[in-house]
Amino acid sequence: MYLEKEYLLLRLYPPVAANQRTAAVDTFLPHGGGDDGKSPLSVPRGASVGYSVYAMHRLQEFFGDEVDEFRPERWIEIKPKAAYMPFHAGPRTCLGRKFIASLRALSDKHNDHWLAEHLSLCLAKYSTIRLLQYYDCVENRNVQPWQEKLGLNCTSRHGVKVGLTASSHIR
Repeated sequence: MYLEKEYLLLRLYPPVAANQRTAAVDTFLPHGGGDDGKSPLSVPRGASVGYSVYAMHRLQEFFGDEVDEFRPERWIEIKPKAAYMPFHAGPRTCLGRKFIASLRALSDKHNDHWLAEHLSLCLAKYSTIRLLQYYDCVENRNVQPWQEKLGLNCTSRHGVKVGLTASSHIR
């Protein structure tokens, strides 16, 4: 189960943690306005609207009480739909999402809607395994524990230090 739930890593550490869009036309968001945040919100043409995928991915109403816990089994229990946006959305979505969309078109032909995600994650696993075959040892050399550094991307505050020992059959 833990190998099959890469979704959790993209939820906890989205590649792009925050973004913004500029309204091309005058529009209204269905909620977010008023004192209670439940009224429509006017967004005039040219206004920038920022959003945090990092914060969205930690909404308890979609992901449960233990939003920061590593619990891959949560994906059996929930289907968050629009609350899960590791690739963002819209016309400038991540190229990775476009790759998945191409695979999804293939999966639609075969009436298997999860095929696209499984194929793309399979490619990522395959690439990781092939890379690891070149090393006998991949060692964590971080002196300090993980601390998030949030900006446009979600990264490690202290960097990531890894020791690699080349595989004996590669030398």
